[in-house]
Amino acid sequence: MAYFESDYELETKYMRMEFPNAKFTVSLKIKDLDKIVSCDPSIKISYRCCFQNTIYFKIINQGKYITLRDVIHSLVNSGFYIKCGHTFFEGLRKNPEDNTIEIITGS
Repeated sequence: MAYFESDYELETKYMRMEFPNAKFTVSLKIKDLDKIVSCDPSIKISYRCCFQNTIYFKIINQGKYITLRDVIHSLVNSGFYIKCGHTFFEGLRKNPEDNTIEIITGS
């Protein structure tokens, strides 16, 4: 009987190849990576989890827009890591209070 990898296994393998130096697990579908996050010249990303202080990142638009792939590469290149057990990067959401974009994590 032949063994076929599940979609989950294939996507997990792809994410490890795309972001080999990530200190967190990218828990997204491959098709989500090219979703446009912003067309602004730069965006402010925030992250806060458990008992950590809020961390901010500024991501500069290198082209016409910033994609989720661009955000993750910027986080990896900056050495971003998650100190608590919520090590799965699950996406982003806009915070209407301060117009930042928040990182969503899970475990």
